Amino acid sequence: MGLRLLEAVLRTRHRVAGVLATPDGPAAGGNTAGGNTAGGNSVWQTARRLGLATWPAERVCTGDFAEAVRAARVDVLLNAQSPHVVCPDVLDAPLLGAYALHPGPLPQYPGRHAPHWALFHGARRHAVTVHAMKPQVGRGPIAARADFAVEADDTALTLTMACVRHGVPLALDVVETLARDPNAVPCAMVPEGDRVPCGFEPPNGGWIAWDWPAATVDGFIRACDFGPLPSPWGRPRTLHRGQLVAVAKARRTGRRTAAAPGTVTAVESRGVRVACADEEILVTELLAGDRRVPAADRLAQGDRLFAPPLSSEAA
Repeated sequence: MGLRLLEAVLRTRHRVAGVLATPDGPAAGGNTAGGNTAGGNSVWQTARRLGLATWPAERVCTGDFAEAVRAARVDVLLNAQSPHVVCPDVLDAPLLGAYALHPGPLPQYPGRHAPHWALFHGARRHAVTVHAMKPQVGRGPIAARADFAVEADDTALTLTMACVRHGVPLALDVVETLARDPNAVPCAMVPEGDRVPCGFEPPNGGWIAWDWPAATVDGFIRACDFGPLPSPWGRPRTLHRGQLVAVAKARRTGRRTAAAPGTVTAVESRGVRVACADEEILVTELLAGDRRVPAADRLAQGDRLFAPPLSSEAA
C-alpha cells in the first residue's frame, strides 16, 4: 500500500518533500511526508533510487522531527499503515494536516491487520478509510471511505490488494481536495460502534481450532494466506500424530457432520474432508517447508487433527 501510494503521488503535480520508511528488514509500515507514504524496504529503496529525501520511519515518534517537517515545508503528511505512533507535535507540523489510509472500516476494524480479521470474522463487505490523524489513534475524523464486497475466495493478500486498489485513489482525492480547498474535506467523526478486537497476533495463537464452525476455520485459513508472500499471521497450524502440520488451502463443503471436530472423515482425489463443529471442510493442500503438497498424500481417514491447549502454546 505504501509503495503504490508513493508511486501514485509521484505521478501528480504535487511535490514529495520526503519519505519515511523502514531502511532495512521485511516490508512493514512507514510514512512519507508531503506525499508521505508507508511501506517497508521497497518504499525506502524506491525513494532513494529517485533521489527523494528519506528518514527512518521511527522518527515520527519524537517531537524533534516536527522541526524537520516544518523545514521541508510539508503541507500534508500521508500515512499508510505505519507501525509507529506519531508524536502529537509531528501531527501538528504539516500545514494542512496529517491523514492516514487505513485498510478497513472504522470503528469496526482498527489496527494493522484489518483485512485478516475481516476474513476471520466472515465479513461480506469491507472498506478502506482515509481519516485525519489525531493523538488518539484511529479516532480522527473520516475524510473519505470506499466500501466493496469481500469475495468468497478472497485471501489476506487479495483482500489487501483490493484495499490498495480502492484506497490509493481515495487518498489522492483527499490530497486534491486539500490543495483546492482545505475546508472542503469532509470531517465526519468516527461513529461510535462495536470494535472488533484486532490484535497484532493471529487468533488462537495461530492454531486451527477444529471445534470452530467451518465458516470460521475457512476464514482463518484464508486470513493466513498471503501467498506467494510471507504471511504476517504465519501459517495456520494443526497437530497430526504429534507433529506440526501447516494448512495451505481448504474450502467449505456444506456437508453436515456429527464426527468429532478434527477427524479426517474421508480421503478423496481433491483432498481430505475434516470435521469442524458443524460441517466438514475440504483440506486440499498442506505445507511442507516452502512446498505445497496434496493433503491426500499425508492424511488418512480416521486421523485426528487438533490444537494444543493455549497454556501449552504459551509455555
